[in-house]
Amino acid sequence: MLVERGCVDPLSCADGNFVDANTTTAGTQYQCSVDDVQNFGQPGEAEQPIAECEGITMRPCWRIIDDSGCASGLAMEVERSDPPPANNVVLAFCAATCRYCSSP
Repeated sequence: MLVERGCVDPLSCADGNFVDANTTTAGTQYQCSVDDVQNFGQPGEAEQPIAECEGITMRPCWRIIDDSGCASGLAMEVERSDPPPANNVVLAFCAATCRYCSSP
């Protein structure tokens, strides 16, 4: 099993909080869009969605975990059964709220 990890932070927010997509379920249910992108920004760019790990066995998948080494206290892990191609990047966007944005 291969695991990639990176910090997640609400961009452009001095006081950002991630959106809880289901407040009736215990814990935060993150609302994220995560994709493997091959040839990012190049001709032939191709995206493949990555599913959330919760309740599935297929790989790759993603999850949000606690990580005190990140400014937000959170990191995203992408779990894989095989290594991605050399020209692959992971793009992730998670819904967040903020009262004061540093840019419009």
